Amino acid sequence: MHWIFWGSIVAFLVVINLISSLTGRNNNFSKWEKSLNQNTAESDALREVGRFDHHNMP
Repeated sequence: MHWIFWGSIVAFLVVINLISSLTGRNNNFSKWEKSLNQNTAESDALREVGRFDHHNMP
């Protein structure tokens, strides 16, 4: 019965790799480009943190 479980996992991984190679996707997770929305949200969050620290200084 274990061969059904392990066989399905192996088949799933093979299908994922096949689809990835056919679509030509580059799966380098460390170098994903950020969208404009993500960049805006990150700068807004940093600005809010700076504003919070500035107002609470003694």
